[in-house]
Amino acid sequence: VYGNSVSGNLQVTSNSAATQVDINTVNGNLQIQNNSASAAVFSNTAKGNLQCSGNNSSLISGGGNKAAQKQGQCASF
Repeated sequence: VYGNSVSGNLQVTSNSAATQVDINTVNGNLQIQNNSASAAVFSNTAKGNLQCSGNNSSLISGGGNKAAQKQGQCASF
């Protein structure tokens, strides 16, 4: 998911293939959950929260994101 403008929430959930979520603008929450392969979360802007949970903890990475609040595995992203 790259370079999109989303009017609601954006959910990236339960993927078994590598996932990249970069440079998106989300008016709601951005949620990255229960992915078993690598998940990269970089340079997104969410007016709501950035929430990550249940992902393979050794395969999730990110940074440069802006959100009202960052929670879970994405708290430092």
